[in-house]
Amino acid sequence: MFGSGYFREKTLALAGSMQALVWVDETATHGSLQDATGSIDANLALFLSQDPAETEQAIKQILDFQTGLRVLARLSSPLEAETQRQLGYLIQLVQVATQFSRNGQMMQRVGEELPRIASLENDRETRLQAIGELYEQTISTLETRIQVQGAQGYLRQPDIATNIRALLFLSIRFLLLWQQQGGKRIDFLLRRNSIAGQASDLLRSVTH
Repeated sequence: MFGSGYFREKTLALAGSMQALVWVDETATHGSLQDATGSIDANLALFLSQDPAETEQAIKQILDFQTGLRVLARLSSPLEAETQRQLGYLIQLVQVATQFSRNGQMMQRVGEELPRIASLENDRETRLQAIGELYEQTISTLETRIQVQGAQGYLRQPDIATNIRALLFLSIRFLLLWQQQGGKRIDFLLRRNSIAGQASDLLRSVTH
């Protein structure tokens, strides 16, 4: 009816998307990321992978998605402004991901570009810039566009703006996985307690 229930892999896919948006928010407001190096590398590897088995295995790694899980675990409580902003990005991106998934020509182009980006030197900044440029050439041309809030001094810097686009693309990658498992936009209205509860359970599983 309104999407299937929230189980481990589905919640982790949504956490991956939310986590990338936490990084978007942090980059837009502070100009850089704080202590996210390992997780970003793992997320980049997943974004560039075209092996379904590898993707399925990666999405099971709770340790890579704890930041996103912590945000989801708060959805059943009154939200602070920062979390509301990040959730707003997420809800908008669901529509973007849907438009992208229905554009076969664009999906084909992205699929053809991923091996090229993966072949670049194994440098996080180089790959983020390449993904951000691909986002601008593809996702940015869709009907729905995301307006990121932050410090204009950072948002006007080309490298930071490109990194933000790359992180938005990472978020979309996880949203596509989430949608494949039955995730729907209305879940954020009707299933917030279920999402929060499952996220809390997953967090507890790595602290005990």
